[in-house]
Amino acid sequence: FFSLTQKLYSVIWYVHIGEKLDNAYYTVRYIGRYAKRPSISETRILYYNFEKQIVKFQYHDKYTNTKKIAISSVEEFISKSIEKINSVEDNLHAFLLKMNDSALEKAKEIDHKIKSNQNVGKCFGMPISVKDNICVAGYRTTCASKVLEDFIAPYTATAVDRLQSEDAIIIGKTNLDEFAMGISTEYSAYGESKNPWNTDYVPGGSSGGSAVSVSANECVASL
Repeated sequence: FFSLTQKLYSVIWYVHIGEKLDNAYYTVRYIGRYAKRPSISETRILYYNFEKQIVKFQYHDKYTNTKKIAISSVEEFISKSIEKINSVEDNLHAFLLKMNDSALEKAKEIDHKIKSNQNVGKCFGMPISVKDNICVAGYRTTCASKVLEDFIAPYTATAVDRLQSEDAIIIGKTNLDEFAMGISTEYSAYGESKNPWNTDYVPGGSSGGSAVSVSANECVASL
């Protein structure tokens, strides 16, 4: 297994992905603080039993102090993620583009794979956000600048393509300092992002939208 560590000014987080025998699990934890917040909070666990073709999702949201909810499908898990995004985005502004329809369509495809005993990629429908200076074919890539507000990406970046090939679900494009030139995400042409643990603080940058989307449990991980 492997660990991915990403450090930003206000958010230190990691995704731990493990595989054991015929089971796979995903655990996401956020560690550290800039604004006051819990030091460690386990937020989501995705558990798969390949032998019995059982998919279980546990969802615990410290941001809204929601208790763990058992979720039975990728589609339901993505739907809950979209609900969370819609409930906090007015205050946090992590996303420049939501990809709800394509995310739900991909979730249905993955559920079909699971039910029909097909091979499923290592990401198993994890909702992942993508910084809006990384291309996803057919969608706007603005780099948080009005200069590129009408630019539609003609190709998908290799990093995104590899995630999608492993059945990750891209749930949206996130805010950043314009052309990634900044350290606080206050200098986006589309408005600043807010730290979810204290909106008087900045979320860091230039990838502040990505940090916020993970820290506020809008998605499991972000590029």
